Amino acid sequence: MRARVRTVLLLVVSAFSAPAVRAAEFTYDFVACGSQRFTLLEGRPEVTAVGSEQWAIVARSATKDWENATQHCVGTWRVVDGREAARGICKWSDTSGNTAVGEFEQTAPGEGTWVWLSGTGRFKGIKGGGRWKVVGQGRPIVEGTGQLCSHDTGTYTLP
Repeated sequence: MRARVRTVLLLVVSAFSAPAVRAAEFTYDFVACGSQRFTLLEGRPEVTAVGSEQWAIVARSATKDWENATQHCVGTWRVVDGREAARGICKWSDTSGNTAVGEFEQTAPGEGTWVWLSGTGRFKGIKGGGRWKVVGQGRPIVEGTGQLCSHDTGTYTLP
């Protein structure tokens, strides 16, 4: 009986003294360039509303894990009473096919915030976020499109 009590006490003490499992934190820092297609929903002086879809690839990365990752985004952009706002959702895929999904929101013209929502494969359980800023924008070659590059930085954790 004493051996059983001792074993139970050792298990209880071990459970409370075991180190906590901590999520691994990573940083990301890359420039992605791509094309957008716009659909004008409303275009009047008091309100402009646009739907957008974008495809991009990481062109330069300080983070090896994000080299050559691809992106697909859908979102909205509007101007009401002279105030601009944009938001949407993007799906990223690394070169191995692991994906991560997140939301963006514009906080000033050409820049904003990002929040990671979900992932698959090595990105399963992704949490975190960061900032993005447009760092290059070309003249549209076809009406209703746009070409740009954005600099994305931030952190994320994985379980």
